Amino acid sequence: MEEIAATCPLEDRTAERKVFIGYSRHAARNAVARACLAAGVPHFHPHDLRHRKISLWHQQGVPVKQLSERVGHARASMTLDTYSHVMPLDELSPEQFQEALREPC
Repeated sequence: MEEIAATCPLEDRTAERKVFIGYSRHAARNAVARACLAAGVPHFHPHDLRHRKISLWHQQGVPVKQLSERVGHARASMTLDTYSHVMPLDELSPEQFQEALREPC
């Protein structure tokens, strides 16, 4: 993190200035594809890694509200909609499910 912070001092940071020059989705996808091929493992898209990490957090017992905050979802319902296939149906009580769907104040 120190090296990343040193590439762009805090006072120079803007939404337009890229921290990683030359980075693009295409470049990331190609880098991951080459790494998977070199490692002899199935190809993963960078977003697959995010999905996997969120699924692991869920399996480790991170509450849905906290999980949605960690991953930047505005509402817990977004997390539930996106990751419900990895969440057992009986994991949340009906009350907990309704609470997770409530909009933040």
